[in-house]
Amino acid sequence: MKDKKQESDQGIRDLEYQQSTLKKLEDSLEGYHAPVKKIMQRVQSEANFAPDVKGPLASLIEVEQEYATAIEIALGASANHIVTTSEDSAKSLIAWLNKTKNGRATFLPVETIKSREFNRQTLEIAAEQVGYLGVAADLVKFPVEINDIIGNILGKTLVVEDLTQALSLAKKLQHNSRIVTLAGEILNPGGSITGGSINSGSTGIIGRSGRISELGRDIKKLQNQNSDLSEKITVAQAELSKAEELNEELLRKLQEIEVESKSIRMQIENTDQAIEKLENERRHNQERCTGLETERERVLLDLQTKETDKIINEKNLARLSGEIDQESSQREADRAKRNTLRERVTDLKVSLGSIEQSLSGILDFVSHLAEQSAADAARHEQLEQVISDSEKAQAENAAKLLRFESDIEALRDKVADLTGDVSDHNKEKELLESERQRLFQNLEAQAESMAAVKGELGKAEEAFFRLQQNNDLLKNRLWEDYELTIATADDWRKEILNANKSQRELNQLKAKIRDLGPVNIDAINEYDAVLDRHNFMESQRNDIEQSRSELSLLISDLDKAMVEQFKLYFKDISINFDAVFRELFGGGYAELLLEDPDDILSTDIIIKAQPPGKRLQNLNLLSGGERSLTAIALLFAIFKLKPAPFCVFDEVESTLDDANVLRFTEYISRYADETQFILVTHRKGTMEAAERLYGVTMQERGVSSIYSMKLSDYVNS
Repeated sequence: MKDKKQESDQGIRDLEYQQSTLKKLEDSLEGYHAPVKKIMQRVQSEANFAPDVKGPLASLIEVEQEYATAIEIALGASANHIVTTSEDSAKSLIAWLNKTKNGRATFLPVETIKSREFNRQTLEIAAEQVGYLGVAADLVKFPVEINDIIGNILGKTLVVEDLTQALSLAKKLQHNSRIVTLAGEILNPGGSITGGSINSGSTGIIGRSGRISELGRDIKKLQNQNSDLSEKITVAQAELSKAEELNEELLRKLQEIEVESKSIRMQIENTDQAIEKLENERRHNQERCTGLETERERVLLDLQTKETDKIINEKNLARLSGEIDQESSQREADRAKRNTLRERVTDLKVSLGSIEQSLSGILDFVSHLAEQSAADAARHEQLEQVISDSEKAQAENAAKLLRFESDIEALRDKVADLTGDVSDHNKEKELLESERQRLFQNLEAQAESMAAVKGELGKAEEAFFRLQQNNDLLKNRLWEDYELTIATADDWRKEILNANKSQRELNQLKAKIRDLGPVNIDAINEYDAVLDRHNFMESQRNDIEQSRSELSLLISDLDKAMVEQFKLYFKDISINFDAVFRELFGGGYAELLLEDPDDILSTDIIIKAQPPGKRLQNLNLLSGGERSLTAIALLFAIFKLKPAPFCVFDEVESTLDDANVLRFTEYISRYADETQFILVTHRKGTMEAAERLYGVTMQERGVSSIYSMKLSDYVNS
């Protein structure tokens, strides 16, 4: 199980190594053209450089590994095309490439490119073909926003399994559709076929993101398997731990039984010691009782001796009393003898009292000895009871000890059996552990060698990837620069007989090419486009030149007509101005002069006026009212030249005095039959001369009211 886990861990490490290698290639944009890499590196480093850039087309699509080769061949150079949101973004990036001299790139604006699709009949014919897999656009995953771009590039490409099926389908479609096989062969419209060997082991820019995702899924699957193995190992280790715990529990119980057995033995020894001590005390008490009995017998013997002496003394006293009674007659004679005897009797009584006191003490001592003997007897009985209880307890403890010893023997047998099993298991465990160590050492050695091999393999794969990418880059450059495929370029292949001579010729050709400057492969098409634009612009320039000449002639004619018409009208206006001035001022003189008569259209007009009673002077030297009336005179001079049906004055008489206002209104009245005058005024004289009045008032804020009055009706009435 551990071997499987180690194999799983090694597999995960291998897949993670491959995934990290592919991620490094993806992050470093390996496989893309240099201009594309320059643009994307700038976009990644500067967020505001080109925010509308989505990325190279190859980085925006995902494809299953099965279709990776077919999609990569179908895309061709389009895999390096950069997707942008708008044409303006593409325009700014092209300008940046021109400015920084970083080469050329193709851009795919989302807003302008439209999708292309097969018609229903073509799809129905293709669906009936054996080995048909679908339209290339339907076999890739991509963001919704670039749907039109994918449809434009891959929407007109069919994918089939092999070349035989592709040829069959091409015949059915009359060679008018682009077909690609899983192996990378292409059948172009018109019948041309492109194919050959492809290093399928390499991961190009198309299948790289899909391979990274696939490796991620494989890693996750192995990690799940690894987790299951870890759980199983954990369960096995838990069972082994439980067995070891059971073994330890049995050993612990055995130790507890041994401790309990030792405790029981100690209790038995303590009980034996107590019994022995009680036995010693019993013997001591028996010896003491024997001594007390001997002392009692001696005391009783002394008491009997005292009693005998007392009886003898009483007999002697009785005899002496008798003698006293007998010799009472001889009292006087024997008074001295009697006193002596009395003294003797007194002494004897004293001795008797002493003897009685001694006897009382002896009796008390005997009573005390009797009480002590009774207590010793009770104590003896208690000791005998204790000894009896101890003997019973000893018997019970002996029985328990026998039972414990039998249980201990059984447990010892069981422990011995378990110890044997544990020993066998330990031996087996040691063997397995040694085998595991040996296998683990072998595995580590193999892992080290495998890691070394993997490292070399990784380096070789990286070198292979680089060679493959260089090969793809050369293929792309061959197509981008010369529009040639490998198959087409084979027609130009020549065998090199002399490498040095060929190298010299190549260097000479390169020198000539350098002398020619940068080579533009699309120069002819660009020349045709520029020539068409030049011819168009030249025709436009000729039209503009012709139009300019015509307009110059027209302007010249208009200037001549304007000069003649101005001269004619200017003279009439000057005459009218003098006449109107005289009428409005009641005399005087006025005229219009040209500052430069030779340049009529650009010269200034001089207005001279001489009111009555004043000398001729410039208009700027007149008063405000005079200037206003002079201006009114000039206005009517022009008006008389070409009258209009309507004429509007806005407070033209505001600076005139009342007399001049009257002259002004009278003069207007002369033309009232032919022209309708509308005057905006605040002057009463002008209002009095009007035929109809219109007034605007605002009695309420924000509400205007209009009133009208026809004065002619009131004048007539």
